[in-house]
Amino acid sequence: MARRAIVSHLILIQFFVCCVGCGGGTSGTGLNAYEGTVVDRKGSPVQGMRLTIESTGDSTESDERGDFLLHSSASGAEVSILAEQGSFSQKITVKNVFEEHSRVRIALTVDAIGQKASNTDFNVKAGMVGICDYYFENRSTIRQANQVPSGTVCTLKVDVLANGSYLDGATVALQYASCGEGATWTTLSTATTGEYAPGSAKISFEFASSAEFCRYRLVAPYHLGRAWPILYPIDTFAEQAGNHKTESSR
Repeated sequence: MARRAIVSHLILIQFFVCCVGCGGGTSGTGLNAYEGTVVDRKGSPVQGMRLTIESTGDSTESDERGDFLLHSSASGAEVSILAEQGSFSQKITVKNVFEEHSRVRIALTVDAIGQKASNTDFNVKAGMVGICDYYFENRSTIRQANQVPSGTVCTLKVDVLANGSYLDGATVALQYASCGEGATWTTLSTATTGEYAPGSAKISFEFASSAEFCRYRLVAPYHLGRAWPILYPIDTFAEQAGNHKTESSR
């Protein structure tokens, strides 16, 4: 009986540890990254707006700049997000979210007086294809998992949706930076969506992981100055060794 009681307590402890943080915070339960900015009708950032994905319960709050980041497995034809603060409570919908390892950028405008909310969103899915699919894990942060032979040309496939529809004519840029703090990002190559397939683009480049080519990121949509672009990090061995952040800053 004593042994059974101990085992039962261990099971309960394991269950509790596994469930701490489930459905909340910035880690969430899955592979898509939902990020964005909340502003009021005058364009001022809104801090403390709680955003909850209804299908999974994943939630977070906007910071002093109105920015938020949330990881969730939510995807599909419609993803409903509840925005709440005090007496304000409104629902927005993000349409046609890619099934996995994509990044969704949401520009959310709220009107607390009129109890209204509107959003513009971009959904970008990127991943290594061809030979480099073996060397990388394709997630919302693309992560190098195996040593890439010198001189290997990698191909990055990018799909872009704007408000749920494939977006053609958008420039996507692959950039790199050195390992040093405050290093400048340099554009290595660009491509335009729609030239390969609707809403899609491919960027081919010779991959290097060194002190100079320490960090890579995909910037998309690159040409839309009105909205913050999506920054899609590519985590290399050189960056992992340097313990740099995988969430690229604006």
